[in-house]
Amino acid sequence: MGTKKCCVGGCNATSETHRLFSFPKNDELRNLWMSFLVPTNSLLIGLSKEQLLRKRVCEKHFDKYQFDHDGKRLRYSYPCLLSHKEIAHGVPLSVTGWNVTLEHNYSKEQDEDGAGPSTLVTITGRNNTNEHDYFKEQDENNVTKSTVVTGSAADIGKFPEHPSCSSFPTDTSNIDLKDLMLEQPLCSGMSHAINTEVVLRKAQTPKRTSKSTKILLFAGTAVRKIQCNRKFIKNVTQIAKENSSQSAAQRLTKALHIDKEQLFHKFNLLNRQARTFLFMQLRQVQKSKMARRFSLEEKLLALLLMKQSPKGYRLLEKMFALPNKRTLIRLSEKVSMEPGLNPQIFEHISRTCQNWDNQQKLCTVVFDEVAITPHLTFSEKKDKIVGFVDLAGERKLKYSDHALVFMVRGICSPWRQTIAYYFCEGTVSAAELQNILKQIVSQIGLTGLIPLGLVCDQGSTFRTALKILRADTVKSRNIQCIHDDGSVNISGYDMSVFHDPPHLLKGLRNNFMTKDILWEGKTASWKDIEFVFDIDSKLGHTKALPKLTAHHVDPSKMKK
Repeated sequence: MGTKKCCVGGCNATSETHRLFSFPKNDELRNLWMSFLVPTNSLLIGLSKEQLLRKRVCEKHFDKYQFDHDGKRLRYSYPCLLSHKEIAHGVPLSVTGWNVTLEHNYSKEQDEDGAGPSTLVTITGRNNTNEHDYFKEQDENNVTKSTVVTGSAADIGKFPEHPSCSSFPTDTSNIDLKDLMLEQPLCSGMSHAINTEVVLRKAQTPKRTSKSTKILLFAGTAVRKIQCNRKFIKNVTQIAKENSSQSAAQRLTKALHIDKEQLFHKFNLLNRQARTFLFMQLRQVQKSKMARRFSLEEKLLALLLMKQSPKGYRLLEKMFALPNKRTLIRLSEKVSMEPGLNPQIFEHISRTCQNWDNQQKLCTVVFDEVAITPHLTFSEKKDKIVGFVDLAGERKLKYSDHALVFMVRGICSPWRQTIAYYFCEGTVSAAELQNILKQIVSQIGLTGLIPLGLVCDQGSTFRTALKILRADTVKSRNIQCIHDDGSVNISGYDMSVFHDPPHLLKGLRNNFMTKDILWEGKTASWKDIEFVFDIDSKLGHTKALPKLTAHHVDPSKMKK
């Protein structure tokens, strides 16, 4: 596709340097655009609708009121910044175009039946009504009366100030000339308008279409917002006029002075998450709860807070402008997670550890079983029933009551990441666990990490699987005449086996309850602990061991 240019006269913007917008398909709104653009480019006169739709207008000619908070152009916006001074200040400073006194009069109320006569009012500053008459109605049979009134803007009444600088006449119904002039939202530059001609003619008003209804609603809302901001626009216009006399060097000096303020330097010291949170609060402070819109980065920040503490997030949601919990749940549901190996997780790990040194890449593989409540759930997104046994892509018609979870954890650096999970009934078999370990260790090695150990509890299935892997490793090393160091070889990686310290202490306690311990010729038994606990319990509030309870000493009350 070739490079497109802006059709505004004197503008050199192209599709490579600025965003370009096409002409609207709505006839009334397109005529409104023409009322601004024709004085700058007379070549637009006489072009057909199809030819106009191929023309483009760059984003420089739209003020900030023509875009939403996300930078998207509003549907019924129009170009109003045409001169270099208007573009530099970002606000319309003068009135351009023809028939400028009637701005958006398609928003005027009309008869419901559309059959009554209406009055068309056209005010022109220069004799240009005959020059651009291609938009006028050609049916002269409907014209019943025409009257020409000559006067000045001062004779009719002062025009209210308005931040826009566009107008275009269409049919209105039963509107008095004086009332019409007082109700029209005109530009601030019209207070010094020269003598104008007012042409009145009556014509049949066509019935309102659905598009016209939308334009009416939008125009009414826009007028209300503009009327509330008249004072702001007046101040901005005054500042723009004052600064127009200053040179570029003076304006640059002021900008550099503002940039050196202490607030900006402190703001740059904030981290990325703090800046995101601050911008989110400033942007959402004046919006109602249902009108808030959040970016993906803001949602991810809120999701991180909610995952840390759901109860704390409910409190923060009352104090700050944060996404709703349901919004974050919908965001989480977009992530596709299936039992088994997830390629997206390993791709993320591979990208993250590209710039790590070997010390940061050292890791261990941690796995354990978690008890879950057996139940079935139909997933509409996946179109399947979740809750059956699912091991490495093999589904069985058995209810799962445990989940086998695998995690990688850094040895020399504090990072950890869950990489896979499986649904099982009770516990997995030793053969299935061996196959899963080989697949996972192989995938971890492909990401660039260096696995050095396996960490698990002392479950019977885990010990059996590791015992088989240990026997295979010894056999392979004996054939290759390699010294055996007690590790197990899985997918080419020599890994040491560690059991969880909490489980080791728990096993030591269970053995100590039924057996005595000999240490340096002395004997320790569980009865000694019970004797100390009985003596300490009789001391009342002056206990020497206040944290020791019956759940730690009495075998019938402790959790095994």
